[in-house]
Amino acid sequence: MYRDLFPHLKDTPLITSDGMGASSYDLFNAIGIPTEQVIRLPDYHFIECERLFVPTILAGLSAELDNFFYPPEPAHWLRDRLTVACCEEDAENPPTPTRKVYISRKSAKQRVTGNEDEIIELVGSAGYEIIDPSDYSICEQVNIARETKQFISLAGSQTNLVNFAQSGARFCELKIKEYMERRILGYLRVFPLLGIEHIQVFYKELDDEDYTIDVGKLAVALQKFDFL
Repeated sequence: MYRDLFPHLKDTPLITSDGMGASSYDLFNAIGIPTEQVIRLPDYHFIECERLFVPTILAGLSAELDNFFYPPEPAHWLRDRLTVACCEEDAENPPTPTRKVYISRKSAKQRVTGNEDEIIELVGSAGYEIIDPSDYSICEQVNIARETKQFISLAGSQTNLVNFAQSGARFCELKIKEYMERRILGYLRVFPLLGIEHIQVFYKELDDEDYTIDVGKLAVALQKFDFL
C-alpha cells in the first residue's frame, strides 16, 4: 500500500527475514512486488543501506491501551488488489457465493484442538467443505473465499482466508473466552469493515491448554446462529 501511496518507492527492494513462509512470497508477487526485488536476509546478517524506509503499522492502540483502531483503507486495499490479481476474468462481475467452508487448523503447530475430527464430521454432514489454507496458493484461497457464503473456523491465523470473501458473507469463529478477552485484537475490526458478518462462539471460559470442544453444545450454537 505504501508503494502505491509513494511512487518513488515502487522500485525500492523489499527486505524480509529469510524464514518467511512460501505463501508470504506468493502474496508479494500477487500484489505486484516481483521476486527479484525481495531481499531475504538470514538471521544475524546485516545489510548496509544508503536510505532505509521503515513503514509504520497501519493500525494502533489508543492512548489508554483499551481500544484498537484499524482504518478501512488497508482492509479494502488488500482484498481489492488480490481480487484483481487473482480473479482477472470476474473481478468486476463476482460469482454468487454458494459454498460453505470449514477452515481447518489440522496443520497448526499450537493450540491444536484434540477432537477437530469430530467437528469436521459435524460440519461435513451439514454440507461444509473442509479447507486447510496451507494446501492452497494465495490466489486459490482468494477464489475459494469469493465463492463462499458461510465460514466456520477455530480462532487462528488460518482465518485470514475470510478477509477475501465478498461483502455479505458470514463467519462463525470458535474461541476460548478468557484467551481472547485478555488480548486487544485488531483483526476483529476488519470483518465489519469488509461487510462480513462475524459471530463469535465461546466454547469454554478458561484457557487451560485443553482445546477440546463439546460437539453437542457446538451443534446447538451453530443451529442457533443458522450455520447448520
